Amino acid sequence: MIYPLHFPTDNQNIAERNTFASLATLDKNEYDVFFNRKFSSISRGERTEYEADFIIADIRNNRLNGMLVIEVKGGRITYDGQNSSWSQNGKPMVPSPTTQATSIMHSLLHRFEFLIQYVPCGWAVWFPEEINPGQNLLPTELHETQFFDRNALLYSKDYVQRAFDFIYAEWPQKKGDRIENYIRSLKEPLIRSLGFALPLHKKIEAAEMRFIELTKRQLELLRIISVNPNIIVSGPAGSGKTIMATTIAREFAEQGQKVLLLTYNRVLANNIRYGLAGVSNPEVANYHSLAKRYIDAVDEQWWKAALKNKEFWALDVPIKLMEALENQDSRYDIIIIDEAQDLRSEWFETLEFLVKPEGGFYVFIDRDQDVFNTKSEINLKRNLFRFELFENCRNTVRIIEQLRQYVNRNIAYRADSVEGEPVRLIEFTSDIDQMNKIKTEWLHLVEKENISPNRILIMMNTDKNKSCLANVTKFGKYRIESLQGRTGELDKRKVNYTSIKTFKGLETDIVFIIDTDKVEIPNQNVLYTQASRARYLLCIFVKKE
Repeated sequence: MIYPLHFPTDNQNIAERNTFASLATLDKNEYDVFFNRKFSSISRGERTEYEADFIIADIRNNRLNGMLVIEVKGGRITYDGQNSSWSQNGKPMVPSPTTQATSIMHSLLHRFEFLIQYVPCGWAVWFPEEINPGQNLLPTELHETQFFDRNALLYSKDYVQRAFDFIYAEWPQKKGDRIENYIRSLKEPLIRSLGFALPLHKKIEAAEMRFIELTKRQLELLRIISVNPNIIVSGPAGSGKTIMATTIAREFAEQGQKVLLLTYNRVLANNIRYGLAGVSNPEVANYHSLAKRYIDAVDEQWWKAALKNKEFWALDVPIKLMEALENQDSRYDIIIIDEAQDLRSEWFETLEFLVKPEGGFYVFIDRDQDVFNTKSEINLKRNLFRFELFENCRNTVRIIEQLRQYVNRNIAYRADSVEGEPVRLIEFTSDIDQMNKIKTEWLHLVEKENISPNRILIMMNTDKNKSCLANVTKFGKYRIESLQGRTGELDKRKVNYTSIKTFKGLETDIVFIIDTDKVEIPNQNVLYTQASRARYLLCIFVKKE
């Protein structure tokens, strides 16, 4: 993309106009081009005032690979090799074009310091009209790839790529930087004065690549698991516990082992199962369906008859399940439990009946997400090696700062984590006021910011019939419907809403937390878990005091 989108009508510089038109043909998904950026120094080492004719960012493969500064000089340009002097239309040029280009590049490096460490940068001079009539002399400090003549107007992509290839050869140790850091630290400052604001959906897309990378601690866990068959892994929301559980299940299954990946939430189990499509093993289930299957196999009538008992899940099911498993020969090599804080203490003993004595047991837990208030203890006869994941690598820094308030402790994150949008605390005075503000915010994101509806989830704190949205069926043309997908997948044609009990363990880009005034005693674990479902933008609706 070129910024601005059109050449300024008040600019009469023909050379710059032709160069602009040529660079505007570059693929917008491969290069960002910034024209006529003016700067006043803010860092030591910058010139007091300077102007860059063109700055080109190589953003191929969704990464800032390098940066090129181009100085454009029109008219009749000559270079006198004997005197090392330049002239333009017969008049001396001081400083020279090469000195100007290098000076601008160095000033930009001082201004945007992250470039120095990670990003290979270079410069070039472009003479789109005429240079050295009848001779081919150029200064020795100007490499041939840094020299653009009028032929470059027709083949700008080739000339630009050749210049970048030279830069990368000069700086092989610099591998570029993340696209999200480029957008935040370089692109947004460069386009802000042009009246541009980068669309929210573009920021989210840029951040997605950052969220899926494994941390060093997660990689360390994979190494330890290869030598230790019994581990309990604790970590905050967003530390990658479900990703690790799924990865471990897949790896053991591919080794031919019989694997059970267990969770409390049925929707989460379906989501994990869908993600493992094409892998016949492991088996993925929630505790409820697993228990019913084994109990039904020995006594089909028991479940329906006992279901109304007060202690059905606390005592009846665990006792009956252990009876059903007494003669069970087909046991698992590996059992992996995700969201273990949701399981009752009594259930763990039954699960130990399902794994071979020499088998592996891997438990993933975050007690701050105990939304059911089980306060469960992991009662197993085997000794579990304890491993902790420290860093939240799912949420933005702004959201993590909000999560810290709910648990009243520090939550670590990587130094290069995505900054993200500020958490939006939206005050309301009544149900009608809250409903209108939710509708306005949602429609703005979808219709003005081009956010797809399947990136936005409304998290209710009460049943729909008691919600501020109780009597609302549509936002514009979009119907308001409960999350129906078996896997928790959001519908891009609807306004999606659900509760944390349904969506627990899952995530999406944007979350609205609503009806917070309808909770008699606010549960910090619930708020923490709800807020952590938002990867990029969190909107919390709170009643005005």
